[in-house]
Amino acid sequence: MDVVMGVIINFATKTAEFTVEAIRRQFDYKGNLTKMTTDVQHLEGIKDILQHNVDEARRNGEEIENIVQNWLNTVDNTVADANEIIDSEGHAKAQCSMRHFPNLCTRHQLSKKMIKMMQTISEIVAKGSFDKISYRAASQITVTPFGRGYEALESRTSMLNEIILALKDPSIFIVGVYGMGGVGKTTLMKELSWKAKNDGSFGTIVMATITSLPNLETIRRQIAEALDFKFKKKTEEGKARELRDRITKEKRILVILDDIWGRLDLTELGVPFGNDHKGCKLVVTSRDLNVLICEMGTQKEFRLEVLLEEDSWKLFEKMAGDVVHEFNIKPIAIKVAKCCAGLPLLIVTTAKALRKKQVSNWKDALNELQRFDQEGLNKKVYSTLELSYNCLESEELKLLFLLIGSFGLDYLYTGPLLVCYWGLGLFRHSHKFADARIRFNRLINDLKASSLLLESEFDRVRIHDYVRDMAKSIACRTRPTYGVKRYTKVNQWPGMDELQKCHQIILPWSFIYKLPEKLKCPELKLLQLQNIGDYLKVPDDFFSGMIELKVISLYGMMFAPSPPTSLCLLTKLQTLVLTGCVLEDISIVAELKSLEILRLERSDIKELPKEIGQLNNLRMLNITNCSALRFIPANLISSLTCLEEEATIKAKMQV
Repeated sequence: MDVVMGVIINFATKTAEFTVEAIRRQFDYKGNLTKMTTDVQHLEGIKDILQHNVDEARRNGEEIENIVQNWLNTVDNTVADANEIIDSEGHAKAQCSMRHFPNLCTRHQLSKKMIKMMQTISEIVAKGSFDKISYRAASQITVTPFGRGYEALESRTSMLNEIILALKDPSIFIVGVYGMGGVGKTTLMKELSWKAKNDGSFGTIVMATITSLPNLETIRRQIAEALDFKFKKKTEEGKARELRDRITKEKRILVILDDIWGRLDLTELGVPFGNDHKGCKLVVTSRDLNVLICEMGTQKEFRLEVLLEEDSWKLFEKMAGDVVHEFNIKPIAIKVAKCCAGLPLLIVTTAKALRKKQVSNWKDALNELQRFDQEGLNKKVYSTLELSYNCLESEELKLLFLLIGSFGLDYLYTGPLLVCYWGLGLFRHSHKFADARIRFNRLINDLKASSLLLESEFDRVRIHDYVRDMAKSIACRTRPTYGVKRYTKVNQWPGMDELQKCHQIILPWSFIYKLPEKLKCPELKLLQLQNIGDYLKVPDDFFSGMIELKVISLYGMMFAPSPPTSLCLLTKLQTLVLTGCVLEDISIVAELKSLEILRLERSDIKELPKEIGQLNNLRMLNITNCSALRFIPANLISSLTCLEEEATIKAKMQV
C-alpha cells in the first residue's frame, strides 16, 4: 500500500510540475512578448543574409532553387503574422483593464499565440540552411531573323541536312565546312545551331569564333560562357581539364569552331572527342580545305559554294525590300544582284545600300559594277563592297569607316577608337565630348545597319576581313598608312622615303625591338605604338620630325625621368594616350596647349604635376587603374575648366 501511495504521490508531483510550468509559460506575457520579438528579428536577419545571396545569384544570371524561394516566401508570411500579433490591440487590454489590474484572460490568449508563433519560427529557422541556393539554366540557342531567313534558301537547306546526317553517323565525330570569305559559313553555322537544337539532334550546342590569330584562353572562355560554366583553376592546363570534365557531363553536345586558319590542339583547348567522349561532335569551318584535312583531321568535308542565281535573287529581294518590284528598278536590280557573284556578304551589303535609293542611284551602281572585267572574284568583291561605302549617307560615316579599316584589325575597342576619332578632328557638328560620344555610338550603329560592321559586344566593333581590307585599301589612297598585324616582331623600320608619305603609323600590340632616333614624317597625323615587349626608351629627338601629329597612342614605353623634349614641338596634338607606360615627371605635357584628351590609365605615375592645370582645353583626363598614384595638387581638377563629366578619375590618392 505504501508503495502504491508513493507512486501516486510521485506521479501527482511530476504532473503538477509540468502543469504549473505550462500554466506559468501561458501567463508569462511579458517574457513571451520579448522573446517572440527577438525571434522575429533573428528570423529577419537570417532572411536578409539569404536574400543578399539570392540577389547576387540573379545578377549573375542564375535561377533560384524553388525550395529557397518558397522558404523566403514563408518567412515573409510568418513575419507578417508575427507583427500582427505584436501590434494587436489586445496588448492594450492586457496592460490596463479592470481598474489598472492586468487582464489575465487576454494575457493568456496572447501568450498562447506567441508560444505557437515562436515554435513556428523555430521550425522555419531550422529549415533555413541550404547547401545550394541557385543554378545556371541551360543555354538556349537564339538566332536573328536574318539568320532564320537562310532556311528558305534551297542550297543552304540541303547542305544543313547533309551536315546533320553526317553528325548522326556514330563513326564520325568531326566534320568540316569550307569556302571563301563572305560565302556565308558563319551564318550557316548559326542556322545549324538552331536546327540541331530544335530537331533534338543535340541537347547542347556551343559555338566559338577562332580567327587568324587564335587565343586558346579566349576560345575556352567562349565555350565556357555558352555552357554557363566558370573556371576555378588559374593555369591553362587546369582550365583545359575543367572544361573537358564539364563537356563530358553533356550526353549529346555539338561544338562549332568557326573560322579556323591553322592547327588547333583540341586536347590543349579542353574539348574531348572521339573515344574520349563519343557524345561530343565537332563542326569546324575554314577557308582552306587543307587546314580541315591536314591540321584538324576532319572525317567529312562540305564545300559551301556561292549561291545559285535563284537563291541570290531571293536574298537580294529580301534585303532590298519592295523597291525591287518597281517596274523601272526591277530589271536593273536583277542585274545588280548578278554582279554580286552569289556571295551572301556582297548581296546583303549591296542590297541594303540601295534599299531606299532612286532609279538613278541604281543605274549608277550597275554601271560601276559592270566596269570591272573578269580578272578575278576578289576584284568584284572589293568593287561591290566599295559601292556600299560610296552609298553611306554622310562624310562622317565614311571617315569613321575608313579609320576603323586603317587599323587592319578584325575588332577594336570603342573607347580608344572614340578618342582617336575626336583627336583627328573628324566630328563635324559636335563641340562637346559628351555630344560626340552620343553621335559616335549612332555612327557605329549606322555602320552596323549598313552591314559594313558586324554585330558585337557594346564595348567593341567588329568587321569582316573582306570589308576591313577594302576599307584599308580605300583609306590608303588619301591617308597612306604603315601598319602591321598584332603580335608582329618589329626588328626593322621601313625606309624614310616610305614613312615620309605616311599619314598614319599603326603598330598594334607588337614586339618592337627599338625606336628610331628620329622619325621624319611631316604628314603624320596618327601615331599608335603598342609595345608588348620590354619597356622602350623613347629617344629625345623622336617626335621632332612629325609636327603635324594630332593623336599619339603609346603603350609599354619608358618616360623616365621625363618624356622627350621633342614632345613640346607637337603644337597641334589633341589626344595623348600613355597607357601602361613608365611615367615620372610629366610636367612637360603642359606645353601641349591644344591637348584635349589625356589618358594615363594603367601607368605607374605617382603624382600629377600642378602644371597640368595649364591645359585650358583639356576635356578628358583618364587616370583609371593608376595604382601608384597618391597625390593630385589642390585645385588642379577644378582649374581644368573645360573638363567634362566623361572624365574618368579613379585612383587611391590624396588631393
